Amino acid sequence: MMGESTESLFMSQSPYIVDRILFRNNGRDHHIHDVIAWRYNGMPEAIDGRSGRYLRDFFQISMLHCGEMDVFCNGAEATMRPGDVFLVHPDDWLGQNQRSTTLQIYHILFKREVIEPMLGLLEEPSELFSIFRDKHIPDPTSERFFLFQSTREIRRLVHALHQEMLHPGNNSGLFRRACLYELITRIDRCRQLRAAKERWNSLADFIAAEIEAHFREPFDYRGAADRWGSSQNHLCTQLRKRTGSTISEKLRKRRIQEAQRLLVETDLPVSETAQRSGFCDLSYFYRSFQELAGCSPREYREKNLSLTR
Repeated sequence: MMGESTESLFMSQSPYIVDRILFRNNGRDHHIHDVIAWRYNGMPEAIDGRSGRYLRDFFQISMLHCGEMDVFCNGAEATMRPGDVFLVHPDDWLGQNQRSTTLQIYHILFKREVIEPMLGLLEEPSELFSIFRDKHIPDPTSERFFLFQSTREIRRLVHALHQEMLHPGNNSGLFRRACLYELITRIDRCRQLRAAKERWNSLADFIAAEIEAHFREPFDYRGAADRWGSSQNHLCTQLRKRTGSTISEKLRKRRIQEAQRLLVETDLPVSETAQRSGFCDLSYFYRSFQELAGCSPREYREKNLSLTR
């Protein structure tokens, strides 16, 4: 284990670990009063991660270097693969099961007081940083257990922390805190980037709802962009990038669907059908109907009425 040893993080008899993790390096023992970084090779004898969960009085960032393992945190369950990183709060119930014959995982352990000086320097506070505050009340809908694939910068920082624990240099505590601050900042950026990607992935559903609510009237592109929280150009560009079609194409298709319904279910004149479907230009309605339905509105009505007789 390269000169490292630690009391078992996984096999404690108590469900709550209170400053029991002991890092031993070069004959020196370190309790968690600063930033502790260590690498674990393999795991203790097999335990049930679902029933063997534990709490702690410190924060934990773990990165899997090789192997595969299951992680159970509160009500969440995930499989970790090489390069995956997770961050847990002291009040999170955590359990782990080894899936592969070999395992190597890095742990970064630190207490709240280590991170507190950083909180006063934040220019843009985020939900992730709020969990480090003394009187933090967790939001049950928030994602406090954050598992993600590490970046090159995050791997570099984890390895730097581990090497500093093995071979401490001048001002080692300051160096480790600086690495930790950067590490948490980069984790926060990853979290926000993933949240932004997931939000944009739901753009098609948002636009579909907007069209359904407003297709009978002139579509307010700027209003939809404001409700989404983006510029009009960016909204339209992203929708086309993700779906291959534009808002106007989706809007026209929905209006033609409504016109088809009205042609079959009512006796409205074609001109009024077009107007009630959201078309202001009758000639544009005829061209669009022919293109999308393959026939004229009158032919569509006659064909479908004959099928219902």
